[in-house]
Amino acid sequence: MENDKPSTRNQYVQCLDRQLELGKRELETWKNKRRFELEGLAKSSGITQPLDIYLRSEKSFVNYLEDSCRWRYLRKMPDAVAAAIAYKHCELRLIDQRIATYKTPLD
Repeated sequence: MENDKPSTRNQYVQCLDRQLELGKRELETWKNKRRFELEGLAKSSGITQPLDIYLRSEKSFVNYLEDSCRWRYLRKMPDAVAAAIAYKHCELRLIDQRIATYKTPLD
C-alpha cells in the first residue's frame, strides 16, 4: 500500500472510514443490548455490581483501544496516511473482537 499513488491511498482510508462507521454502529448496538440486559438484572434482583463493572469495562475499552492504536499510528509517522491506515486497521480489529465478545451468550 505504501507505494501506491496518493489518491489510491486516500480512497483506501475512506474505505476504512466506512468500515469503521459500520463496525462502530454494530458495536453500539451490542453494547446497548448488554447494558439493557444488565439493567434488567439490576432491577429484578437488586444486584447492581455486574452493571457497574460493565460500565467501567466500557470506559476501559475506549482507553485501551485509543492507546493500543495510537502507538501503531506514531510508529508510522511521519507518513500520515500510513499512520492513519495503521490506526484504522487496529481500530477495526479491536472493534471486531469486542463485537465477538458481546455475541457470546451470557450464562
